[in-house]
Amino acid sequence: MMEIVMRETGGFRASGSLGTDVLLCLRGQLGGLVSPYLEPERRTVFLALSEAGLRVSDFEGGLISSRTTSLIAGPKEVHQELVKMAIRASI
Repeated sequence: MMEIVMRETGGFRASGSLGTDVLLCLRGQLGGLVSPYLEPERRTVFLALSEAGLRVSDFEGGLISSRTTSLIAGPKEVHQELVKMAIRASI
């Protein structure tokens, strides 16, 4: 997926701190978040993104649950593109 993201967006931010990335996303300074594996205790952070009006789903664009480990979050347009990239990358 990283090859597709680099080719189609010209770059990405390698996440260092999920908390920082969530805050940047909530402030509109980060277009979206992609996490191919998220530990169970850290999944709740995506509730804040959902409550803020961002679209949150699994890598296929489906609803998330307590068992979901791969998550995508972002504004509607960005989210749709990130899901397409994840599907094309067969993640």
